[in-house]
Amino acid sequence: MTADRTRAMRCMAGAAALLLAQGCGGQDEDGRPPTPAGDGIAQAQASAPEPLFGPDGQPSAGARRPPRQGQWQHRAGLYATTAQLAWEALTVEPYTVTVDVARHASAEAAVAETLRAFRWSPDGARAGFYVVSPDASAAVTVAEALSDGGIPLVFVVTDAAR
Repeated sequence: MTADRTRAMRCMAGAAALLLAQGCGGQDEDGRPPTPAGDGIAQAQASAPEPLFGPDGQPSAGARRPPRQGQWQHRAGLYATTAQLAWEALTVEPYTVTVDVARHASAEAAVAETLRAFRWSPDGARAGFYVVSPDASAAVTVAEALSDGGIPLVFVVTDAAR
């Protein structure tokens, strides 16, 4: 799990940096070709949110830091922001599963569908599951049910209500 995730993150971060370096038009503001990707990598790293995973592929201390708003806290204790979720989706998309509670008929339906997909996925145990809901209690309920159902990496996205 950890080596795959770390390798994928580094590869995607490098690719994202290369795209940033080249820009949409392939020229900088003076009409010159872009600088080598090294500058783009520095830009991408500077603009990246705090990482959710450490170099060992395990959740970082920042991901384990409880949010100030107590209503988002849950037993699994993993938290992300929408910016961190977007970064994960960009850098390790195959291992990023967003569970949008509002897109399901109920919290129970979100849990049932997600657990069914998790059990059938060969990569499910290596994926991060990100519970998104404007309702903190629904997000916590779903996250705890997913953790209880055997999903090892369940994050609550704490700024989804904004």
